[in-house]
Amino acid sequence: MRAKAAIFPSVPNSFSLPRDPDDEPYTDLAIAAGARYLVTWNERHLTYLMRKDTPEGRDFCERFPEVKIVDLPTFLREVELSLRPVNK
Repeated sequence: MRAKAAIFPSVPNSFSLPRDPDDEPYTDLAIAAGARYLVTWNERHLTYLMRKDTPEGRDFCERFPEVKIVDLPTFLREVELSLRPVNK
């Protein structure tokens, strides 16, 4: 695993989460790593940042449009769709 892993010994705080500061390390790591997805086990955790009808959601989506925060079923569906061959 280490051969494939990216190690981030120090991750800067990129986005504050006053609503749930315990989740800040996860968003910060996703941002620092250039992750396309941050997968959460619980739909209530962090997925609210994908909602553009809240101040924190608008801010996150504007600043980090490349990061999608999704639950596991959504992530698996999106990966499956991306692996399907394109019909020409």
